[in-house]
Amino acid sequence: MKILITGASGFLGGHLVEHALSRGHQVRAFVRRTSNTNALESLEVEIVRGDLKSEASLREAVAGIDVVIHAASSMDAGRQESEAATIKGTSDLLAAAEKSGVRRFIHISSIGIYAVRKLSKGEVISEDFPLEKAQRFLNDYVASKIGSEAAAVEFATHSSMKVLVLRCGLLYGPRGKWTLPRTGYGFGKNLYVVIGAGRNLLPVSYVENCASAALLASEKDSVTGGIFNIVDDDLVTQAEFLRRFKKDANPNLRIIRAPYAPSYAFAFLGERFGKMLGLPFPFRTAHQFICGWKAGYSNERAKSVLGWRPEVPKEEALSRTMKYFAGRYRTSHRANIRRW
Repeated sequence: MKILITGASGFLGGHLVEHALSRGHQVRAFVRRTSNTNALESLEVEIVRGDLKSEASLREAVAGIDVVIHAASSMDAGRQESEAATIKGTSDLLAAAEKSGVRRFIHISSIGIYAVRKLSKGEVISEDFPLEKAQRFLNDYVASKIGSEAAAVEFATHSSMKVLVLRCGLLYGPRGKWTLPRTGYGFGKNLYVVIGAGRNLLPVSYVENCASAALLASEKDSVTGGIFNIVDDDLVTQAEFLRRFKKDANPNLRIIRAPYAPSYAFAFLGERFGKMLGLPFPFRTAHQFICGWKAGYSNERAKSVLGWRPEVPKEEALSRTMKYFAGRYRTSHRANIRRW
C-alpha cells in the first residue's frame, strides 16, 4: 500500500513514517519547502516538498496514493495562517485526495478540542462529548484543530472516500518536547512551575502508540469511518513525568508548585490589566483552568472498532523518552564545555 504522510518531518509525522515502513508500506512524505528532511533522507521514502495552501502541491502529493494520513498542522502560526493552512488546507487536501482516487483518509485531530469545563464529576469523555466553543478557551491551535476536523467530518458525509478521525492524547516520546501541556510553565531548561499539586493524570498518548493507531486505521478496510480517542491506558501524573525527567535526564531541573487558586487569580488580574493596556499577558486563565481540571478519556471505541491497544506500556514509554532526552542534555553539556 502506498501512503502519503503530511507533516512527515514533524514529531508525530516522523514516527508515522518509520511505523509505516516497518509494516512494509511505501511512503511518500509531504513536507514544507523549508523543512529539515535530513532524517527522512536516510530512509527509503519519497519526499515531496510543497504547501497545504497550494492546490498544485496537493495534486502532486496525492497522485497514485492509496491512503493519506494527515498529520500536518500549524502549531505556532497566527489565526489567519492557521485558517489558511490547517483548515482550508485540509479541505483542499480532502478534495484532491478524492479526485485522485485515494481510498482512505486518516485525519489526525486532538483531545484538546473537547469542552472539558462541561465535564461532570466522575464523567468520562467519549467521542460524543461536546467540543469547545468558548472563545477564551480557543487558542489558535485548538481553533484550527476544531475547524480542520469539522472539514473532514463534513466531507465524509458526501464522499465515497473513507474518512477516519483520530483524536490523539497529549503526545510524548523521543524527538518530542520535554514539557507536556496541562502541567504548568517551563522557564528555560532548568525551571518548571507546576500549577496545583501535580497529582492530575495527564491524558497522554506515547507517540509510537498513536502512530500504531493511525496505521491500523489505514489498514482496517472493514472500518469505513468514525471518530476515535487515542489515549493510553496507563497514564502519568504531572509531577510523575517531571520527577522522572529530573531523575533520568536533567538533574539540574528545579520543580516549583504554584497553588492553583493564587495562580488563577494572578492570571485573571494579568489578563484584565493586559486588556486595559492593550498588551498580551502570557499566563492565561484558560491554561490555569485546564492544568487544574481532572478529566478522564475513554479509548473503548478505538479498542472495540479498530482493535487498537497501546503496544508500548507506560514504564517502557517513559524509559525510551527519558533516554532520548538524557542523550540530548549530555550532548548540549559537552557543546557548552567546548564553547567555554
